[in-house]
Amino acid sequence: MYTFARRATGDDLADELTQDVFLAAWSSAARFDPDRGALAGWLIGIARHKAVDALRRRERAAARVERAGALAGPPPSSAEVDHLAERLAVGECLRRLRPDAREVVELAFWSDLTHEQIAGRRTGRPLGTVKAQIRRSLGAMRRYLEGLDAAP
Repeated sequence: MYTFARRATGDDLADELTQDVFLAAWSSAARFDPDRGALAGWLIGIARHKAVDALRRRERAAARVERAGALAGPPPSSAEVDHLAERLAVGECLRRLRPDAREVVELAFWSDLTHEQIAGRRTGRPLGTVKAQIRRSLGAMRRYLEGLDAAP
């Protein structure tokens, strides 16, 4: 039985298939009829069905792995990794700023608003305050990012 299992499914599934055949034979022993054929033939019939099932399971598992790989896409390039690292570093810089300073920096660079627009209708702060917050925040961010470049 093991030899048949190894030839039918390969070494990796032979032990499991042999065990499955004998478990199936044991659990359905009442259905064996010696008048219809030999025990060996009955066992080979069970083994053949179990082998087909095992091979189909293997194919489905391989297809799932292949689909998962296709969904994940190709590995990112070093440029994409660098870009992601930069985005994460800038995000961390922004999180380190005080909330009012972060707000004006985000309005200036992500919402593309002028200093006057930020000072006027967006925040109601004086124009000088907005300019000073942006200047100090960019300096702090620069120092943080330069420190990252110096890290080993």
